[in-house]
Amino acid sequence: MFDRYSYIPLYAQLKNKLVEKIKNSTWQFGFKIQMEKELIEKYDIGRATVR
Repeated sequence: MFDRYSYIPLYAQLKNKLVEKIKNSTWQFGFKIQMEKELIEKYDIGRATVR
C-alpha cells in the first residue's frame, strides 16, 4: 500500500491517505478514524508511524 522506498516518509503517506479519504467523502461526518492497532494491521506499518 505504501512505498517504503519513496522519499516521502511513511507517516506523511499515511496522513495523505487519511486526508484523501476525508476529502473524497469516503468517511462521512461523525466517522471515527480507526484505532491505532487497526491502522497498524491494515497498512502494515509500525506503531511509531501511526502515532
